[in-house]
Amino acid sequence: MTKLSLDGKLVFHYVGEYGRHTELYVNDELVAASFNCNKSIMLLLWCVCDSTSQDIANYINADFDYEETELGKWLCNVIFKPQLYSKYDVLMTPKASANAYKDLVYKKKLTICQALSARRDLILHVQKKYKLDNLEVTYELNEDEIWTSS
Repeated sequence: MTKLSLDGKLVFHYVGEYGRHTELYVNDELVAASFNCNKSIMLLLWCVCDSTSQDIANYINADFDYEETELGKWLCNVIFKPQLYSKYDVLMTPKASANAYKDLVYKKKLTICQALSARRDLILHVQKKYKLDNLEVTYELNEDEIWTSS
């Protein structure tokens, strides 16, 4: 019996071309996507970096001390679940980045390491859930979109 190899591509955006901020492709087929901005890894990372005057580009592939996080567990449970609202109701709110700042950066004192760990939690979850042999992770962030949404 021959085992089929499964390759995946996980794409993180702030908001992508079709309004999705996180997309998972398995063997080039879109199998999961998320629209709700409060689940956007790129928005969370950007907010934490911005609040500490850091450039997010310095942290995309940075080494860090990984530790499983509550935020990561939450993201793994909710990120690809069906949304109650349309993508336009959820995405086009002018408060997306402001809410991320308020709820995570200031109230919960999210650190860069915690945000990176949450991203790692999600990547590991996707690999395990979809039984992927190879997973390519790409980042597409247009910072102007974040400033415009604010």
